[in-house]
Amino acid sequence: MIIVLILILVTGFIFLKTKNKFLNIVIFLLTITLILILLNPKLCISSAHQGVKLFYNSVFPSLFPFTVITGLILSFNGINVYSRIFGKVLCKPLNLPPTASFPLIVSLICGFPLGAKYTGILSKENHLNYDNATTTLIVASNASPLFVIGIVGAVLLKNIKLGYILFFINIISCYITGYIFSSKKAYSFTSLNNIKTTKVNVGNAIKQSIEGALNTSLLVCAYITFFSVIIEYLNHYILNLFPDFNSLIGKMLFGIIEITNGITMISETDTSLLVKLILISFLISFSGLSIFSQVYSLVYNVNLSFKKYFGAKILQGVISSCLISVFILFISITDFSSLMVSTLHKNELKSLSVIYIISYFTLIISFIFSFFAQKKRS
Repeated sequence: MIIVLILILVTGFIFLKTKNKFLNIVIFLLTITLILILLNPKLCISSAHQGVKLFYNSVFPSLFPFTVITGLILSFNGINVYSRIFGKVLCKPLNLPPTASFPLIVSLICGFPLGAKYTGILSKENHLNYDNATTTLIVASNASPLFVIGIVGAVLLKNIKLGYILFFINIISCYITGYIFSSKKAYSFTSLNNIKTTKVNVGNAIKQSIEGALNTSLLVCAYITFFSVIIEYLNHYILNLFPDFNSLIGKMLFGIIEITNGITMISETDTSLLVKLILISFLISFSGLSIFSQVYSLVYNVNLSFKKYFGAKILQGVISSCLISVFILFISITDFSSLMVSTLHKNELKSLSVIYIISYFTLIISFIFSFFAQKKRS
């Protein structure tokens, strides 16, 4: 540990001699990370394995098929179908064009980062302008119901009811934030025929959808692995150097970097359930730097404001925490006690499976519907 401190001081002294302060800080932190990895390579290997295992067991099985199916829906002009069915309901309150309904629905069902991916695609194809793309990105950036209800509620908090509450609070806060940041100029819904329809080769569409899904999945795997290593080194060295950092505030800071690890740490603390829900609700809505990196990698060359998106997610986290506080404080003591029951029944797990099955088949049916609609037009 003394060697680590000496290396940190020497490295910091070297970089303080140069002029560009921001880049110096970044280089300094990266250099320290590299030194720590060289001093303890086993920790790097084990944490990277944990990241890949997390992706392989939890993320990839749901992310890849959903990405393939949504890619096919996009190829078969499913945007037109979604615009006609859901455009007014989802987009009119936010003053968005009906084409924005597709990434909104994808984000609601699949979660990060597919909503951002298809927001970027629509923006590149000029279906969304600067303001519309920014608002769509803000709203189409949700944690998936499987993560919030299944992992956070059922597994970490041992109560699936809390998962449902956190999920709906997250959705409500997301739309409130989107309305605040939306353009005040109302969008005309009189015409929904502005999307061009072209004849699609089925084989080529499947090929492109699978390739796109693989690229997106590998990108997400890389980010999960990288931030798993960073979190593990921070957790290992900072807690050894500063034991007080093991407090609730320290765990919250870990969650701001990567939400899964942060929420896991907070759920294991001895603090009250109300405090846990407030902090977890903030992290779910804020999403964390790992998710920000994934989103930015998908929209960095798109005409939208990522700074506004970042500010909106902070605001959404605050709104979400306030909403969960109001909800818990205004329900009766009896109802709140029933929420604290830690027993996880089989029928609760079955209801979670039903959500997954319904979400999955909704996308499949949508793909079939858009395919036959395209065949009928051609």
